[in-house]
Amino acid sequence: MPVVTYKDNAISVKQGDSVLETLEKAEFTIPFSCRAGVCHSCIMQTEEAVPKAAQEGLSASQVSQGYFLACSCYPVNDISVRLRGSVDFSKGKVIKKTLLNQTVLAIFIQVDFRWFPGQYLTLWKDEVNGRSYSIASRCDNDKVIELHVKRHEQGLLSRWLHDDVVVDDILTLSLPLGDCFYTEDHHNKPMIMACTGTGLAPLYGILQEALLQQHAAPIVLYAASGEPGGLYYREVLQSLAEQNEQFSYIPVVRRRAQKGMLEQDIIDVVKEKHPDLSGHKIFICGAPNVVKTMQRNCFFQGAAISGILVDAFEMTKVEK
Repeated sequence: MPVVTYKDNAISVKQGDSVLETLEKAEFTIPFSCRAGVCHSCIMQTEEAVPKAAQEGLSASQVSQGYFLACSCYPVNDISVRLRGSVDFSKGKVIKKTLLNQTVLAIFIQVDFRWFPGQYLTLWKDEVNGRSYSIASRCDNDKVIELHVKRHEQGLLSRWLHDDVVVDDILTLSLPLGDCFYTEDHHNKPMIMACTGTGLAPLYGILQEALLQQHAAPIVLYAASGEPGGLYYREVLQSLAEQNEQFSYIPVVRRRAQKGMLEQDIIDVVKEKHPDLSGHKIFICGAPNVVKTMQRNCFFQGAAISGILVDAFEMTKVEK
C-alpha cells in the first residue's frame, strides 16, 4: 500500500483513505473545513505525482508547484507532503560570484531542490538574519540558482554576501516560494515585462523559460534605472533579442540616456506604448511604488487582474 511521509513520519495509507484521513488517523492536525475539495483549507504540497482529482480547482501556478487538496487525494504511489507555507531549509554551495555593475553582485549557488524562475527564496546569515532574493535562473540538470544582490551600506545580508561569502562556502536557505513565474497558459499571449533595478532578476529567469518554451507571442522587456550605470545584462539581453524575433529589450533611464535607451519614467513608457493590454500577461518587479502604480495602470488598460503578476521588493522582505 502507498506510504505518505509527513514531518519525517512514514504512514501507510489504508485502502479508501485520503491523505487528510491518513494524517488525521496518525494524530496530526491538518487544517480542513468542507472535506469536499471546495474550501481549499487542506492544501498541501508534494514533489511527487498525485491523482488529477486532487488538483481540480487549483490554479496553473499552484499545480506547477505541486500543491494538492489533501481531502481529495487518494494516493496510488508513495508521496512526501508538507503544509502550504511551512518553512523548509536546505543547503547550497557557492560556486561563483561576479559583479554585474558597481553595486549589483550575481551569486551562483548549487542546490539539490527544484524551483521556478521568478520565485524567491531566503538566504540566512544565521538563525535570525535572512533576506529574500528572487531567482534569476532556470531549473535545469545543473541546479544552479542565480541571485542578484544589490549592495546596501545598511544591509547586513548584502554586505555579508558582497564582502565575506566566498566560493565553496555552504549557505543556509529556505525553499522557494511565490507565484510570479511562467506557466503553459502564457504561451500564446503577448507578454509585457517591466522592472526597476534588481527587479530584472526574476524577469531574466522568466524570460529564459519563456524563450526555451518557444513562446509564440511577442515579449517586450523594459528594464529601468536612474542612470545607464544602474542597468546590467544589457549585452546579454540585446543578444537574446537578436536571436529571438519575438523578443524586444528596451532599457529606460531617467537621465543621461545613451544610444538605444529611452529617457523617461518607465511607468509612462508602458502606459503610452501599450494603451490596450487586453489578453496580455504582465510581469512587474522592483520598487514597490513603481510596481503598485503600474499594476493599477495595466488593469485600467485592459489587463485581467489575474494576468498581472508582480514581485514588489518590500522593505519588510529585506532583513528578518
